[in-house]
Amino acid sequence: MNHKIQAAFQSSPVYQEMVAALKHKKKPALFDMAQSQRLLTAAVLSQDMTVVYLLPNERQAQKAYEDALGLGLQHVAHLQPNELRFLRAVASRENEWKRLRTLDQLAQGEARLLICAAETLQQRLIPRDWFLQSVLEIQVGDEHQTNLLAATLAEYGYERVELVEGKGQFALRGDILDVYPPALDMPVRIEFFDIQVDSLRSFDPLTQRSITNIDAVRLTPASEFLVPVNHREAAARRPDQA
Repeated sequence: MNHKIQAAFQSSPVYQEMVAALKHKKKPALFDMAQSQRLLTAAVLSQDMTVVYLLPNERQAQKAYEDALGLGLQHVAHLQPNELRFLRAVASRENEWKRLRTLDQLAQGEARLLICAAETLQQRLIPRDWFLQSVLEIQVGDEHQTNLLAATLAEYGYERVELVEGKGQFALRGDILDVYPPALDMPVRIEFFDIQVDSLRSFDPLTQRSITNIDAVRLTPASEFLVPVNHREAAARRPDQA
């Protein structure tokens, strides 16, 4: 964002009054603002605190997100509404991958400005601690049983395949585990020596050739619909208590 514009906003008495009111948990209201002014206000405000910028519909939310990127904002995220999909085999899961990536940003506190439509906030989200419990962090030198790791990935929404070609998939061939997390741009190849992680490499899903060595990888879940083991018994009792 242009530093002169940001400085002018932050030095404004109206802006300073609004920030002070928000920090005291009051509810200030701003009137007669154009759409671009609203976004700019939310963007500048996100430098001081986490902001949810709510739009009437998804089309406007998408436009606001594109405008925010055009302003050069670094810590902005767009949470799309969840779509009902009855035929997983023929439906694109691209929106789901984007949602999971945004949820990961939110869970890690990386998003200072969240842009979404009103309908998005009407949908239930996975609790933050449940999401974080379903994240696997693997480093070179770690020890894992490959069969248990594969079972965990399946439990976290990954699809087991013969050859990893898309996000949300994994393949286990002997001492090699290929996995494509929704939050990454490239899949990762994990090679084991017995139970120890010997190497981590990103690879091209089209050619299956390795690209570069990495020291660690963060495997985020491939589904929002997760219930951690320690919560499942309580979740199973809820229908009977309703």
